[in-house]
Amino acid sequence: MTRVATVDPSRNFVEDLAGGILAEHGADPLALARVRVFLPTRRAVRALREALPRRLGRATLLPDIRALADLDDEEDDAFDDPTLPAPPAIGALERRLILAELARAGPPRGERVPGARAMALAAALARLLDEMQTARAGFAGLETLVPDDLAEHWRETLEFLAIVTERWPGVLAARGVVDPAARRNRLLEALAERWRRAPPDTPVIAAGSTGSVPAVAGLLAVIAGLPRGLVLLP
Repeated sequence: MTRVATVDPSRNFVEDLAGGILAEHGADPLALARVRVFLPTRRAVRALREALPRRLGRATLLPDIRALADLDDEEDDAFDDPTLPAPPAIGALERRLILAELARAGPPRGERVPGARAMALAAALARLLDEMQTARAGFAGLETLVPDDLAEHWRETLEFLAIVTERWPGVLAARGVVDPAARRNRLLEALAERWRRAPPDTPVIAAGSTGSVPAVAGLLAVIAGLPRGLVLLP
């Protein structure tokens, strides 16, 4: 049975979620600790962790509460299960420094880019990588995205974007790492496949996510079909 519900938009989403969890599982601290909750951001995770003991009026064991979609290279705690197959993510600072060095070299016929500008370009390239991988979009077909009257300018842009379309995959492969968004996708997909094959017998709640990230949407579909799964839409 698919279980999908929502909360009235006039109400406090986290407070209602906390109340619902406690109403069903709060009487037994051990049962509460076996609940698994996925929220869209770490901010929502912190809010729920604070709301549960406050509403209960005492300290208690908390559910396993994780963020689904946040990308934070230095705080990759959303999925730390070593049995889920995925290579480690490259660190935020390491990625930016390497991209900056690649950007400093510039396109094949261009001049060397100054350091401050290279760091700004590196930050933009990192965001581009995360956005493309989050959307599961490839870089194929970039040559056809602009009209003919802009073709020369776009050709120069494509030469620069070769940093991420051609050179960056080799950098990652040499280090045995992946981009943070790619790692998150793999972990979400692996968890969805595990639960598709062997549904857990403990409660699993995904709350507050719209499924705008394709890998998240796939996991939500699996959770909605679990024997004790619930998707709570915002």
